[in-house]
Amino acid sequence: IELLEAELEPGPGEKARRYIGKVGEAVSRLDELIETTVQMLRMGANVERIYALERVDMRELVERIRNRFGDGTRRIRNLVPQGLGDLLLRRRGLEIVIENLVSNALKHSGDSSGIDVGASLIRDRRAGSGGTLLLVKVEDRGEGIPEGELEKIFDPFYRRARSISSDGIGLGLALVKSVITIMNGEINIKSAVGEGTTVSFTVPVGGEAYEAPETIG
Repeated sequence: IELLEAELEPGPGEKARRYIGKVGEAVSRLDELIETTVQMLRMGANVERIYALERVDMRELVERIRNRFGDGTRRIRNLVPQGLGDLLLRRRGLEIVIENLVSNALKHSGDSSGIDVGASLIRDRRAGSGGTLLLVKVEDRGEGIPEGELEKIFDPFYRRARSISSDGIGLGLALVKSVITIMNGEINIKSAVGEGTTVSFTVPVGGEAYEAPETIG
């Protein structure tokens, strides 16, 4: 598609250029659909891996995810404290969630806006025998989300009405919510138009061995 655009001359070719641009957007949405479908199929086939508890260095995990974003890496700040330690967590599920949240923030925050990823431990009696939850926050300073859209943001196929990026079909955050549910966690989102968005989630540290659900949706 980029090669076709390069071959077009200005003027009479402008209409064709716009058409090719629309084709490019459709291809991007199809790519996301395929990628998300593959992720969901992998989750269905390997849901036990999401439940598997492993020793995780959260700062190292976030740094590894950060380095997957190529040119976007410079915009992502790893704010996980060095002394958080190795925690007993569901590593594969955390990877899926954090990577999707960072990807979403990059899409909707403009080319110059920074993205912060942080983590901390909190005490909560709902977290099982250990009473400890991991709190992760992904914060951007982008366009923000209107209040009326916040309650729909995790719905499958929901696309924001006004956005810097028109790419995507709205499956990323629905996938995130499904994985967090599998991990017996909770997710919240706060946003203000023109100020940015913070997505935070909690998951138990260690704790009980939950039975894998029959579905992930």
